[in-house]
Amino acid sequence: MAFVTRRGGDRLNISFTPSTVPKGFGASYVAAWAAALTPAQTVPQVGDLVKIDTSANDLVKQCVASDVPYGMVWSVNSSNGTLSIVKFAATRQIILEYNGAVTIGHSVQANGTPGVIPIGGVLRNQVKDATFAAGSGVIWAVDEPRTGLLIVEFPGTAATG
Repeated sequence: MAFVTRRGGDRLNISFTPSTVPKGFGASYVAAWAAALTPAQTVPQVGDLVKIDTSANDLVKQCVASDVPYGMVWSVNSSNGTLSIVKFAATRQIILEYNGAVTIGHSVQANGTPGVIPIGGVLRNQVKDATFAAGSGVIWAVDEPRTGLLIVEFPGTAATG
């Protein structure tokens, strides 16, 4: 019997591996590009790409253009300032929105812009094409599962924390 579903999609294995970690966020979390939106983004949102914030212990902040993502906000705890971060530190395939020309086999960087295509009901931050030395992950499919989206596999080489 043949498979009848798409081959690509988010493959996070959240319940089987320690891929989701709690992190805090500081006053500098929101990137300047997000603060300049109308309406302005003032707090973390599900789908934000994040990097390690070295200003204090155990913090992340939103990626700006050309940052290499550490992970993505999976959920926001509204009462205590804790974010659940899907850490790109084990093999993961994830659907992301891209901006500009992208090439299968290249890596990605944050684009520093919000997404406009809902993925599972959430607008994830956009990515752009990068060289291997300047990015992370590998683009496996372009315009899947629809035009404007791609599938990136993060091979487990991202920083841990």
